[in-house]
Amino acid sequence: MQVITPYCGHRRKTNLGHQTIALDDVDLANEPDIICHTQNSSSVAPLIDGFLKAGDNALTVKARYLLRDTIKVVGTSKLQPATLAIFYDDLVKPKTDGTGHTMRVCEKNGIPYFDQRVWFKWLEQ
Repeated sequence: MQVITPYCGHRRKTNLGHQTIALDDVDLANEPDIICHTQNSSSVAPLIDGFLKAGDNALTVKARYLLRDTIKVVGTSKLQPATLAIFYDDLVKPKTDGTGHTMRVCEKNGIPYFDQRVWFKWLEQ
């Protein structure tokens, strides 16, 4: 299992991934598709621009998570893109927040995905 984290050391004690890649290890200047897909999948373009110009601050901290979520779907030059995604979504307010962003990235890139309405049924069999 590959784990993509928003910054080095994120949840290090509970990370069970075989390979961990932190956003800090991704050269965003050489990965324009990540920026493009993140900005085009929701109304966060100003947030991403602010992060790229100023780095971390109280207004841009969410950008790291959105960029990380985009990488999970589209990959990087060193990481293959996803072929399928499985989500645990808020069924009261579906496709919102970071999970909604990641689902939109999947949709715009033709990556099939399932939420718990589907995969819970797999567990019942």
